[in-house]
Amino acid sequence: MTREQLQMRTQRAETEPLVISKTEEGFRVYSPMTPGRQYVVTGTAEEPVCTCPDFEFHKEDQEWRCKHILAVFKRSAKPQVPPEPENPDTEEERVAIQEEGLGRTEPPSQLQMVIKRSVSPDHRIDSLSVEFSSPVGDASGEEVRSRAISTLHLQSVIVDAFLEIQGEAGEGNGRVSTSHDESVPAKLLGISGMNTRRGRSLFIEVQTNGKTIRLFGSRKELADAIVAAGNPRLAERIEEGARLNLPCRVITKPSENGRYQNIERVLPPLDSHQPGRAR
Repeated sequence: MTREQLQMRTQRAETEPLVISKTEEGFRVYSPMTPGRQYVVTGTAEEPVCTCPDFEFHKEDQEWRCKHILAVFKRSAKPQVPPEPENPDTEEERVAIQEEGLGRTEPPSQLQMVIKRSVSPDHRIDSLSVEFSSPVGDASGEEVRSRAISTLHLQSVIVDAFLEIQGEAGEGNGRVSTSHDESVPAKLLGISGMNTRRGRSLFIEVQTNGKTIRLFGSRKELADAIVAAGNPRLAERIEEGARLNLPCRVITKPSENGRYQNIERVLPPLDSHQPGRAR
């Protein structure tokens, strides 16, 4: 393993956010952005072994150190310098390598994450904050930039996961209902149709919680839903292809198998003061 190869992997081990957990078999290491790709570091400090493709490809090189091995060494505050090559460095060169950070023994800088969730008693407020802190030390500008980009990407992944959970829970991409019932903001987009075993069936496309739900029913039932949303004039014309764009609120309920959301009831929007007014 050359000095340049070691420096490159050492930099990746220091700048990329990696999760390291101690297990019975060794240390499990993975990136939070790709949790499905996990590798295990085992062996000794003198002869470490990793299950990652990088180490497997160079396993014939006893001096090889992948970023996962270097990250474990960094966490243990025991960084390892590859064994001396056939032509050993001079004492001055070894000191220079240590000064560059390849042989430091002081505690390494660690990326820290704090997640805070605030929920009001009436559940009208449900917010999430994700904070990261990472000592910069004497890192170069490019190292700081690379670390910041990786951290921001990880932060976005966590926030997106929170919004997805909120949507599945009926909170609507982080938005909570401002009414006192279980309804959430929605919009009746338009009337569409599809072929079923019973022939052509009409349904209203309803957008809520960042998803589109189909509200099936007879022409009368669809008209009743439009009237309930606060616009009886649009209910006079129930035909496939009609566009509505009608704001409303809906109460949803999971299907029996839990795979879908069914609309139990359609309500007018909270700011509707003239239910009969055409929009």
